[in-house]
Amino acid sequence: MGAEMRDDRKKEKENQTMALSDVSVPERLWYYMGMVYSGNGVWVWCYSENGELYYSSSPYEKELDMFFTAGGCRAYAMETGKTLNGPFMMSSSVGMVWLGEFAAIGDERRLILIGPVFFGTASSRSVENALTNMNLSVEIKRLCMKILRDVPVVGGDIFWSLGRMLHYMITLEDARNIEIPCQYLETGNSSGKHEKDAGGVSYERMREQEELILQCVRDGNRNYSQAFATIGKAGSDRFHSGDEHRDAVNKMIIFTSQCARAAIEGGVTPKIALELEEKYIRAAEEPKTLPELMQLNKQMLDDFIARVNESREICGVSPVIRECCIYIREHVTDELTLAGIAKQMGYAEYYLARKFAREMGEKMLDYIKDQRIEYARIWLATTNKTVQDICDSLHFGSRSYFSRMFKEKLGMSPAAYREKIQKYSGKGE
Repeated sequence: MGAEMRDDRKKEKENQTMALSDVSVPERLWYYMGMVYSGNGVWVWCYSENGELYYSSSPYEKELDMFFTAGGCRAYAMETGKTLNGPFMMSSSVGMVWLGEFAAIGDERRLILIGPVFFGTASSRSVENALTNMNLSVEIKRLCMKILRDVPVVGGDIFWSLGRMLHYMITLEDARNIEIPCQYLETGNSSGKHEKDAGGVSYERMREQEELILQCVRDGNRNYSQAFATIGKAGSDRFHSGDEHRDAVNKMIIFTSQCARAAIEGGVTPKIALELEEKYIRAAEEPKTLPELMQLNKQMLDDFIARVNESREICGVSPVIRECCIYIREHVTDELTLAGIAKQMGYAEYYLARKFAREMGEKMLDYIKDQRIEYARIWLATTNKTVQDICDSLHFGSRSYFSRMFKEKLGMSPAAYREKIQKYSGKGE
């Protein structure tokens, strides 16, 4: 019975591969572009073999292409593509990570790229320092910081999985065990290998997950659940005293100190951060079970993150404005009004509008419009929705107004943008 089920699954997989083989590479990449954005917020780019940008799903084409070039990633990609048949990863000096692979499309080889993302290793301060070293004007620097806030933070494992998916979409080859070489400008590490201890735990993977959580602390971001679960499963293997509970306590004590430093980097005063550190190091000895210790660890993270958000009420973007941005993105297809958003946030409309403009550097209605234009770009590139359907779904009121706003932002009409994407992706052939 088991052998028959295995044979059935094997035949089903073969049939799926045969069905995909009937779909051209450009069309498979077209669907892939929509999947990775809807699932992880990651953008897809297409370059010629000589490095000319054909298209991307990013609303910041010019700016991020500048980072891709200035960081040395474009030159590395073009050189690597001459000898490597498979995916490879690149990292810029500001900590942005890209992953690419060359694909044969017609008579041409094209670089298909995903990214950029942060693995969580670049705090806003380190990014600002890197931008300072580029000798940019204050206005350009401010624009770059605004753009980099929208670059997604993605775990290393997830990004590698997206790279393997890309390889499969290009070649239809099983990519589960494929090695992905890496180029890190800051470290020079290009091995792409994961160093493991005797227990089989990947230290590199664990460090990435830990750093992702620490970045959440720096940013005041409570969205750390996935990385927290990964560390909870693997982290205690770093200690081998023979006492599982003692090992977990030691791990929490060390991680509490790391969180304290991350909170200071996020703006919390050293006095408050060190008081919290001492509080939770003492408390780590009290739980009698591992689930109780895990709950205390989560409470510790929430406490540090709350203090970071409190500190940002004074300087930088406050929690309520950050919550506004999240709410707008999550409800971009809803009817959004200043009054409705103010009610959700619990603030007076006039006060919230002024606070938003002061902290974000643009009016809330302009921010809503920008987010809707970004969604329109993605739908034009990855779906068959008509321009009118997109206009109606994003509440632009009229097609002429939508087209005018789209052209004002991107320099071309929605129809022209879709035609450009289809031309370079092969959909229009």
